[in-house]
Amino acid sequence: MPFAPFALNRAPYALRPFLIKILTLILFYYLIDENDYKGEFLATHASALKRAHQSEKRRLRNTAVKTSLKTFSKKVLKAVEGKNLEEARSVLTLTIPNIQKASSKKVIHKKTAARKISRLTKKVNGLAR
Repeated sequence: MPFAPFALNRAPYALRPFLIKILTLILFYYLIDENDYKGEFLATHASALKRAHQSEKRRLRNTAVKTSLKTFSKKVLKAVEGKNLEEARSVLTLTIPNIQKASSKKVIHKKTAARKISRLTKKVNGLAR
C-alpha cells in the first residue's frame, strides 16, 4: 500500500482501496507544487529562455504541418482505394504543394518529400491504367 495510516486498519475491508486512493490523492495535492507542471523551462539565462520559447513554437508548428500532411496523404489514398480518379488527382494537386512547402521550411527532409510525392503520384497514375 502506497499510503496507509493506522486508522485505515479500522475501516471496513470493502472501503479500504477507495480510501487509499483518496488519501494518496490528498497527499499528492499538498506535496506537488502546481508550478512544476505549467510548461516552465529549465533555462535560466535570457538567451536560453528565448531559445526554449522559439523551440517550443517551432515544435508546435512542425507537428501541425506534419499532421496536415498525413491528412492530405490519407485523402489521396482513400480516393485511390475508392478508385475515384478525378478526386484523387484533385487532392494530389493540393497535396504536392503542401509537401514541397514543408520540405522548404525544413519540417521534413527534401528526400522524404520527394519520396512521398513520388509514391502518391505513382498510386494515382496507377488508377489511370
